[in-house]
Amino acid sequence: MLELRTHKSIKVSETNDTLYVNLHVERAPMGVLIFMGIFALMGFLIPIVTLIISNVHNLDIGPGFIISLIIGFGVGFYLTRIILWNAVGVERYVISVKTIRQTCDYKWFRDSEKILNGDDVSAKYIASNSGSKSDKVGRLTFETTTENIQSVVDLPVENLKYLLRIIDAKLNDNSK
Repeated sequence: MLELRTHKSIKVSETNDTLYVNLHVERAPMGVLIFMGIFALMGFLIPIVTLIISNVHNLDIGPGFIISLIIGFGVGFYLTRIILWNAVGVERYVISVKTIRQTCDYKWFRDSEKILNGDDVSAKYIASNSGSKSDKVGRLTFETTTENIQSVVDLPVENLKYLLRIIDAKLNDNSK
């Protein structure tokens, strides 16, 4: 297995017929993670505390409480997912000659897998407007004539160009 490291946030490894690309998300500042963590915790705890208080005082649990319970847990889960993505998120690509699979890994759970199949799969990068004007960053994109997969991780353009040469070599490998 060949293993390359082109940038601190890019890890590439290769077996005989498959290329594995991991794009690591740049970690958010700890203050932001703590701030979102407090609101996620409140989203989980407020409905539970309200349920306990209503049981102690023999209050009825109506449809409004059920709706607030669903919204509270939904907000808590969504913020937890954002916290994990900004702390330990990794986009994983498994690239073979005619297939590309993408999964977003949050360490505790994973998103659904996106798959591109076909002979006309191409890889490119799209310039991104995030960051300062001196930063030239972009996002990795795979496309066919009907669908595409775009990365959410911003990477320096020179590293993307190097990565695209490796990916294009794998996608255009007709010996397999």
